[in-house]
Amino acid sequence: DEPNANITQYFEPAFEFIEEAKRAKARVLVHCGAGASRSVTLCAYYLMRVQHWGVDETIKFLKEQRKEVDPNPGFIKQLREVER
Repeated sequence: DEPNANITQYFEPAFEFIEEAKRAKARVLVHCGAGASRSVTLCAYYLMRVQHWGVDETIKFLKEQRKEVDPNPGFIKQLREVER
């Protein structure tokens, strides 16, 4: 992933997709090439919204679930921007 890639454009569509799946009692798999950065960032955004967590707490939780979690610095910066 490129740190300057704009992932924020996918935050709300991903959030709405997951919420719609939950309402339908369906399951959702969020994945990317390595399962470490892009997918993690979208899941982090979702958790931040639903759990009202900050970036650090969210990333810590995700790393406890999957050791490969490693969103690139640009994506972390974008999460911090929406955290405010």
